[in-house]
Amino acid sequence: MTQPHHLGTHSAWSVATVDMTIGGTSELDPLREVNGFVHWTAPSGRILTSPAFWDGGATWQARVSLDEPGQWHGRASFTASKGTIVGISPDTFEAECVPYEGDNPLRVHGFPRLASGAGHLWHQDGTPFHWIGDTAWNGPMVAAPEEWDEFARARAAQGFTVIQFVATQWRALPDGGPDGPAFTCDENGSLQALNHEFLRRLDARLDALTVHGLVGAPVLLWAHETKEVDPGDIPQDDRPVTQDMSMDDVALPEVIEHNPGIYLPEDDAALLARHLVARWHAHPVAFILMGDGNYTGEKADRWRRIGRATFGEAPTGDRAPVVVHPGGLQWVGAEFADEPWVDVIGYQSGHGGGIGSWRWLQDGSWLADTTLNAHQAIINLEACYEDHNRMSVMIGVPPGWTGRFSDRDVRRALYGSSLVTACGGVTYGAHGVWSWEPGGKRPKGHFQTGESKSWREAMSFAGASQVRYFRDHLAAVAWWRLRPAPWVLKWHPGGNGQFTRWVSVARDVDTGTTVAYFAGAYAAEIDLDLLTVEDGAVVGEWRNPRDGTVSDAFPIDSDWIVPPDGWAEREGPPPGQSYPDDWLLVIRPVRFG
Repeated sequence: MTQPHHLGTHSAWSVATVDMTIGGTSELDPLREVNGFVHWTAPSGRILTSPAFWDGGATWQARVSLDEPGQWHGRASFTASKGTIVGISPDTFEAECVPYEGDNPLRVHGFPRLASGAGHLWHQDGTPFHWIGDTAWNGPMVAAPEEWDEFARARAAQGFTVIQFVATQWRALPDGGPDGPAFTCDENGSLQALNHEFLRRLDARLDALTVHGLVGAPVLLWAHETKEVDPGDIPQDDRPVTQDMSMDDVALPEVIEHNPGIYLPEDDAALLARHLVARWHAHPVAFILMGDGNYTGEKADRWRRIGRATFGEAPTGDRAPVVVHPGGLQWVGAEFADEPWVDVIGYQSGHGGGIGSWRWLQDGSWLADTTLNAHQAIINLEACYEDHNRMSVMIGVPPGWTGRFSDRDVRRALYGSSLVTACGGVTYGAHGVWSWEPGGKRPKGHFQTGESKSWREAMSFAGASQVRYFRDHLAAVAWWRLRPAPWVLKWHPGGNGQFTRWVSVARDVDTGTTVAYFAGAYAAEIDLDLLTVEDGAVVGEWRNPRDGTVSDAFPIDSDWIVPPDGWAEREGPPPGQSYPDDWLLVIRPVRFG
């Protein structure tokens, strides 16, 4: 018997990679006709299975996250498509795992998993994991290593926990960047070959995120169906959006489609997705199966089949979370509520700057359906992007609501999204970062978004800097226990159609602590009887989303609540009154004695 191949010593929650060579398979298609696994026995006796993936030539790899200190043992098994056994060398492994000593949260607490029935994700030790994402869709494909490290370091310092990116060529990067596309197709449109250099680049970018305590969220199959793709740089004026025009009026060039979730045959789409999952499942990741598409009706059937072919039909309980990400202002909770492989129901409030988009987020009919998904997490995966053109701006919106999204808009989306469903998280975006632009151009394939600043300048937008305050404010109220509580409000100005002055309310289901986000409301009326505890009272504190400051606690003895720069006239602003800032009110019950 040959001695096991020793993989060295690793600290807990690090990724060990097994390199193997297969023989006698030169006539086989490595993508379709060879299947391999490494079965691991952890020190506790627990059994884990790592899928193997082809890494070019006769080389295969498998990865495992060593999450228990002690001695690990692995054995590989490979079969061909007809069930014959394939020779593999080496075929047995051992690794030593020692405790981790450091402060990286992903290695102190473990990787994120679904906290079933709780409405959020948690680390594997049970610590709640707050999804605070950023969209760096093109970043890993085009960023130099030092640029990506700079970005990851900055985002971690700003309070982000997740970086969403695209894992193949797509409409905003049809050539796949400097290493070329992730895969190629034959003349019939079938998946033909993988670009291993491209995929190794993404391996390194995921490793860099982990170093900074960030979870990677790759989109495996971008699935937008639009034909509005500009593969080149077509010079046109960058007219500002005004109240008497819509970005829909801007003429678009002839276009082609570049999204693999649409043009790959169903079996090939699942095949590609399985390869990517095998490659990254041992990293701290959340897999977004499909990006920005329409998943209703027969289209939902197609994606349910792809999802089951990729992740299986039974929940494992201990795997990376799987996410669905539909297009703007779409809700697909009912379509995927019963899919065992779906952990996160995503939605995107999108990039519309008119009343329709904001009201959809705050009181849209979709909110009535979210009870079907109580066993899953619900996350806004694309809120409005800072400095992005407001798409489909409606005539008659208030002053300041044309042009581009500001940090005020970003805060409204972050806080508002967090309080309308069980609080699981939300994703920010910056125009210039998502497409990783050098600056001064419109992103490829997204003509209507407008000219962007460079990724480095966009990385420091005001809204991104305020994400840390958002994270701290919600951590102070145990965000994972918050549930929507609109019944607390008797009246607020947003309820009268003033969508820029909405008030969103949620409540801690255990302690009764209540939070109300004033998006620009000058006052609100609450039902104090619903908040006051027996033999007690309630106190409040104002938290400033713009600078992170917190007021002294004060007694609340009236139903009428006025933020620091608000006013109490229900009819509207007095003459000369400035537009109110946004505020977060925290109301805590206090018992006497």
